[in-house]
Amino acid sequence: MRELKFRGISIRTGKFVYGGLLRANQRSGNCLAIKETICNINNGKPDLIPEVVIPETVGQFTGLVDSNGNEIYEDDCVRFPVHDGATVVWNKETAGFEFVANVHYCERHINQHCEVVGNIHENPELRGVA
Repeated sequence: MRELKFRGISIRTGKFVYGGLLRANQRSGNCLAIKETICNINNGKPDLIPEVVIPETVGQFTGLVDSNGNEIYEDDCVRFPVHDGATVVWNKETAGFEFVANVHYCERHINQHCEVVGNIHENPELRGVA
């Protein structure tokens, strides 16, 4: 079974945080937050406060890794050796992740043949490069 893990860009630090996804209430209304799976230690005490993230940047872990062992998340851009690239997207109709590209690979070949080269949030120039 695939590990349920998410990432999103923190509104506080501008960097990705990884862990469990939850909906948090703030003065401005509901927002998305990610509780990191590894607790940060703050002055010798675990920091249990979830990190509020930019909703558009939240992506789910696909359960796959690339040829370098990097986890592949929704909205990552990957490069195949025989193709310029692909983007990981969620297909609502099939309720599964897929690689949008001109070629199709089965999952068992993905970790042998693709490499994560960025994501559409930190590298907007990669959006639609497939």
